[in-house]
Amino acid sequence: MNKITQNNQNGFTLIEVMTAIAIFAIGILGVAKMQLLAIEGNSNANNSTKASTLAQEKAEKLMMLDYDDLNDTNEDGASGLSNTYTDSNDNGRYDSGIDTPTADYPPETYEIYTIFWNIATNEPVTDAKKIRVYVVWRQNGVKKQMILNLVKVVI
Repeated sequence: MNKITQNNQNGFTLIEVMTAIAIFAIGILGVAKMQLLAIEGNSNANNSTKASTLAQEKAEKLMMLDYDDLNDTNEDGASGLSNTYTDSNDNGRYDSGIDTPTADYPPETYEIYTIFWNIATNEPVTDAKKIRVYVVWRQNGVKKQMILNLVKVVI
């Protein structure tokens, strides 16, 4: 009996191919997860940038007003400048500080953002008014806020 053996076998076995596909699939899943995190990070950055822009726009409008036109309408003074705001619409609390101020003027809304501000007279020094602009929003069920502080003095 003649046995014919082939010493030159080319190709891969089925097990080698399936192992390679499994390793490739695990790698692709890691890349997909990384892509999702990058998209979420970009969304966070975009919302923060919009909030910062809205705060800056409101601050510029307030700074353009005459000194006498900036009034602490609810007379809460410096305590009204705390970093906490209670939103009566959704019973939520945007909290990064101590007390709960009420805005000196009705809040403004823009898309998902609520903009409000508070003014304290003679803060931080006499003949100065401290303005704090708040921009609050929800992102992925989490409440976020941007706060901008300004001081206007008598000229």
